Amino acid sequence: MLKNLHIVRRFGPVGGMERYVWELSHALANLDIEIHILCEESLYTPNHDNIFIHTLGTTPEKPRWVSELRFSHRVQQWVNNNTNHDFVIHSHVRTSVHHITTFHSTLFSHVRKKPWWKKISIRIAVWLYLEKRELCGKQVQVVLPNSDLMHDELKVEYPCIGNRLYPPAYPGVHPSDNKHLDKTNKQKEVILFIGQEWQRKGLHTAVQIVEKIKATRPAIEFWVLGPNPTDIQHLFKHWEKGYRY
Repeated sequence: MLKNLHIVRRFGPVGGMERYVWELSHALANLDIEIHILCEESLYTPNHDNIFIHTLGTTPEKPRWVSELRFSHRVQQWVNNNTNHDFVIHSHVRTSVHHITTFHSTLFSHVRKKPWWKKISIRIAVWLYLEKRELCGKQVQVVLPNSDLMHDELKVEYPCIGNRLYPPAYPGVHPSDNKHLDKTNKQKEVILFIGQEWQRKGLHTAVQIVEKIKATRPAIEFWVLGPNPTDIQHLFKHWEKGYRY
C-alpha cells in the first residue's frame, strides 16, 4: 500500500502554504490514503485516522538560508531512517528527497538579472542551489506550481523541469473568485496586501509605508485581504478613509 509523506515546516491551516498542505492532505486521507506529515511543529491536531504527524522540533528561523539547509539535512536523515519504497514523498519546501514538489514562493532565480556585483554572496549561491535542487533533482517526478502565473515563470526560468511541470493541484489551491474585489479604473491607484498571517508578513510596517506615500499621493488606497478585520482595526485608527478590509 502506497503511503504519502508531506514535508512542510509548520503543519496547520495557518497560512497560504500551510493551508495548501492541510487541505491536500485531508483530501487524500478522505480517499483512504495513509498520509504522513513531516514537519518542525504541528500547530493543530487533525481529527483523521489516516493522518500521522512526525515532528522534528524547531530551529532558529534566521538566517533563512541556513535554516533551510538545516531543515533539509534533518529531513534527509529522517527519510533515510523511516521510509521505504512504499512512500511517495511530496515536499512543500527546499528538500532533496521528494518525488513531488509544490512550489509556493517567488522564484529566487530572478536574481540572475541583477548586476554581477550584487550576486557575489554565499547566501545567494545557496538559495539558487536549493531552488534548482528542489525543481530539477534527478529523483523529482512532478513539479506543481501554486498558480498558473507560477507555472509560466517556472517554464521559462527552469527548462530542466521539462514535462515534469504540471498544472496547479486542487484542492490545495482553488480557482480565484474575485467578485468581492471591484475592478478599478486606470486612474485609481491601489496597494494590495495579501496574507492571513498579517503579523509575520509585516502588515504593521506596510501601513506605515502607505501612510508616508499618502502624504504626497492622498488618493491612493490600501486594501488588505486575508486577516480578520477585527484583528487589524487598531492599525487604521488614525485613518479616516482610503483603506478597505
